[in-house]
Amino acid sequence: MKRETRANLIFISVFLCLTIPGAVILFKKKLDPAAPPMFMPDFVRRRLPYMASQLSPEQVTRYVPDLTGRWVSKLTKQRAGASTVLMEGREPLVSENHLVQLTAMQRHGATATLHFILWDPACTSDSGRYTITPAAQVTSATSIPMPAAVKKELMNAGVIEPPNAIVWLTADMAIVPKSLEISFQPSEGAAPIVTSIHIPTTEESAAN
Repeated sequence: MKRETRANLIFISVFLCLTIPGAVILFKKKLDPAAPPMFMPDFVRRRLPYMASQLSPEQVTRYVPDLTGRWVSKLTKQRAGASTVLMEGREPLVSENHLVQLTAMQRHGATATLHFILWDPACTSDSGRYTITPAAQVTSATSIPMPAAVKKELMNAGVIEPPNAIVWLTADMAIVPKSLEISFQPSEGAAPIVTSIHIPTTEESAAN
């Protein structure tokens, strides 16, 4: 084999190694019926799902995706016995980092049971890793697999890393304050993730 032929073969091999992965990605993107036409430029998102953790300007509207909303409503009915998901106005009750959602609140005389969905992929079903203040007793943390259709909907809508499963967290409190602070330790020795969530005070917002 001539030196020039060997050099050409090496060049072609390297070129194919670099271009084939990109070609496969483009091919898969073209097959996706939900993807925009490839000749169109990338659009600027004007809406994001309410649990998307990335920072966004005030002009970006947070909304409830259809499949996701129905799935959350189903879970809330099954696990909390609530007919509707807890809202404030037309918006779900989420923490400042958008990763904790308060879905239902049940009052039992002087105490209350709060039900949360944790959308953070790092969350686990180890209830001992969660702390809620003011004083609340975390009674359970259950991992629930996310349906493939819901995960795909969130990815297409702009959620960077939808979790494979959400964590359904339940806690009991004697007095429900105006806001809660939720702390989660992803792993042993890791710094805790801390966020806060506003609690509605009106009967219209809090009733289930």
